This record gives sequence, structure tokens and C-alpha cells, in this order.
Amino acid sequence: IKMLEKYIPGTYIIPELELGEKLVLKNIHVRIFSDRPFPRDRLIVGFMGSAGKEPDVNGHVFEPTPELKVRGEMLGNIVAKENGIASNGAVWGAPYYPIRGAYADGDGGFTMGVSPFPNEEIHIKSNPIKHLDLLIYLGINCFINPRADFTFRDWGNTIFPDVVYSEDGRWGSANEVTQYIEIGGIYVPAKGSGGATDMIVDAYESKQIVNNVENNGSYGS
Repeated sequence: IKMLEKYIPGTYIIPELELGEKLVLKNIHVRIFSDRPFPRDRLIVGFMGSAGKEPDVNGHVFEPTPELKVRGEMLGNIVAKENGIASNGAVWGAPYYPIRGAYADGDGGFTMGVSPFPNEEIHIKSNPIKHLDLLIYLGINCFINPRADFTFRDWGNTIFPDVVYSEDGRWGSANEVTQYIEIGGIYVPAKGSGGATDMIVDAYESKQIVNNVENNGSYGS
């Protein structure tokens, strides 16, 4: 297939997206924001962490600190300068700032998001579309349990990255990271950041959970 030199920004609908012999998604919405084609040969770094409205064990709603914002933008900028792709789950919170940092680099990095909503109309009611080159809407309108759209997005969010970084986080981050480790990805946690990230680090270092799956994931710090 010949690579396009430029994309035409806009919203597109993929009639059928095959993810397996028995898994075919229909009418998947994709939003292209820039004319830069997706650089298929580049490293993808996925950023996971607390979303903007997630409460902790004490009921406090997560609010990114100035330090977290600066660190996130710095990490995203590093990805961009190495001509990588920064990806996230397309909602407000800790993973938003690496995207902003990567996008600010201009021509270097490429940014993508994987939304838990089925289309832009629903997504933009409470979530960002800024600083993205590409946004994939993976909401499946699950009639059995609508919250399953988020867990399905978590799965989709772990398919693309070559490396995953996480900071703090709640159950959604734990879901993403443990799935990513299970499929053999390279995981880099921000040790000491709290939440799901430290829970996974503690389980790994204390050998509470031993992964015996062949080709299991790699762990960094």
C-alpha cells in the first residue's frame, strides 16, 4: 500500500475494523487533525495515569500538580525530539500533559489518542481534542454495561505502544498496565508516584505476583 504524502484533516468512519478472526468493530470514527500521515515506523510511547475526575481512597478528586504537568510535558517533548509517537487515553488528567509536550515540538513528534467514547460529539462534552494529530474513538456502546466502553478502550490503548509509562493512577491505569505487561510490553513506572503505579511496583518487587507467561513483559524504573 502506497503511503500518502499528506492526510486531509476531518472525521472519517471505518465501516469494519478487523482486530481478530471473531472481533470486527463496525463504524469506527477516526478524527485526523493534521495533514501529517501516521509514521508507522516510529516508536510509540503510551502514557497512562490518573484521569482528571478520578477520586482517591480518601475521596479527593485528582488534580494534576504543577510538577506533574511540567514533568509530563518534558517527557512528551523528549518523545517528540526522538521522532517518536506519544499516545494516551484521550481524557483529561496526567496523560494529557505528555501529549501537550510532544505536540508543542512541532514537526518532530506525532500524537494520538484512543477515546472510550463512540464519536466526537460525546467525547468533547468533557474531554480534550487539543494537541492531537489523530484520535480514534473506540466506544462500542456496550448495552450490557456502558462502563465496559472504558475497559475496552483500556485494552485498545495497550495494543499500539511499544513502551508504556505510568504515573499514579487508579483502577483504569491498573487495568491498562497489567494488560500491557501480560501481552509482553516494556513497562516503565514512575516509582513513588502513588496509586496503581506503586501498587504494581510493590507487587513486582515483593514477588507477590510472579508472571510465568512465556515472553512476559519487561520492567524498568
